[in-house]
Amino acid sequence: MDSTLAEKRRIGRPMKEPRRGKRAPLSLLVRPAIKRLVDKMAKANGITQSAQAEMLIEQGLAVRQVLDAMGKTVAEIESGSVDTALSRRGFTPIRHMVEGKAWKLWAEPGFPGIERSGEFIT
Repeated sequence: MDSTLAEKRRIGRPMKEPRRGKRAPLSLLVRPAIKRLVDKMAKANGITQSAQAEMLIEQGLAVRQVLDAMGKTVAEIESGSVDTALSRRGFTPIRHMVEGKAWKLWAEPGFPGIERSGEFIT
């Protein structure tokens, strides 16, 4: 079989290199929930939707570079940190004092009388 036929052809316009020192257009489609979130963040930060999206892409690329440099995935990092894994899964930390010593307990999501606020509940 011819090697050119084996390669999958890209559909759409050819990609162009951006001009040096200029901002380059980037067209993309996102889910409505993501667009609403970007719009909300841009408004709160007093910047344009485009600037907010660029900032988020830059942050995502920085995180990807760190993960690549570490040779780890997010799942591997979470597996090493119980606190991070529980927090991301919706559990709420509760600080409990016993004889001057603080203990951290975790309440499962929806536990009666416990509200998540990002701070320890005392």
